[in-house]
Amino acid sequence: MDYWPKTTLTSDMAGNVTVENKQEATKGLGMTVAAPLDWPVKFGSSGELGIKTLHATRYELVPPMSVVAASGTLDRGHSVYFKLRPSRSTSLEGAKPFTLVFRVDTRWRADYVHLTCTASGVAKGLLGPLDEQKVRGRQRFVVALYAEGDASAKAAAERLVRAESELLKTISANRQALEKRFYPTLAHRFSAMFDGASAAALPDSVADAVVYGDRTTDKDRLDLRLPSEVRQAVVRYTVARRALSSLRCDETSAETSDVQ
Repeated sequence: MDYWPKTTLTSDMAGNVTVENKQEATKGLGMTVAAPLDWPVKFGSSGELGIKTLHATRYELVPPMSVVAASGTLDRGHSVYFKLRPSRSTSLEGAKPFTLVFRVDTRWRADYVHLTCTASGVAKGLLGPLDEQKVRGRQRFVVALYAEGDASAKAAAERLVRAESELLKTISANRQALEKRFYPTLAHRFSAMFDGASAAALPDSVADAVVYGDRTTDKDRLDLRLPSEVRQAVVRYTVARRALSSLRCDETSAETSDVQ
C-alpha cells in the first residue's frame, strides 16, 4: 500500500543560482587639430562626445537537481524497488531504513517476501562512449514476516530462516559432490560453459532453484542429482516454507488492515 523512502532529489549547490546579464553600449566623437611644425605658433583642440548605456538583468534559478534515491512499484503493485545513488551531500555507506506497508486480511498471521540487492558500477572503456554499466554484485534473501504478538507465527518464521541458512551452508559444503553429479565428465563441463553456466556458479544456481524457484537448473531432474545431505536440507526448507505459508489468511475475506 505504501513505502518509504520516496524518490528524493538533491543538488550540489547550497542555494539558488544567480544569473546576471549586462549589456553596455558606448558612442563617442573626438577631434584634434595641430599646426605644422614650422609655424611660429602652435595650437591644438580636441573634442569628445560620448553616450554610454548600460542594461542589467538579474534573476535566480532553482539549482539543477539530481536523483539520489528513486523508488516505485513493480509487478502491478506486488513489488517495490529502491535505487540509491551517491552524491556530495549523501553517502551509500551506513544503515538506512526502508519501510513497506502491506494490506492484509485481519486474520493474517505470517508470510514471506523476497529481497534482491544489486550493486552496479561503470566499467571504464578506452573512450568515454565505451563506458558500460555493469552489475558488480548481487544477493538475494528470504525475509520472513509474522504478526507481532503471535508466538507460533514467530516460531514458524524463525524456523524458515534457520532452514534457509542450513540449506545454503549444506549446498556450499557439498560443492564438489554437486560438481561431480552435474558435470561428471570434461565434456559436460565444456557443454555447460557453452550454455553460459559454470561449475563455480553451480551452488548458487541450485540454491536459487530451490529457494526462489528459478529455472537456471532443470528442476525435474534436480532431486536425482542432489547428494543425500543436500536433499535432506531441501526437504527441511520446503517443510518450513509450507508451514509458514499455511498461516496465510483467506484471501477472499473482505476485511483488511494495513501492517508495517
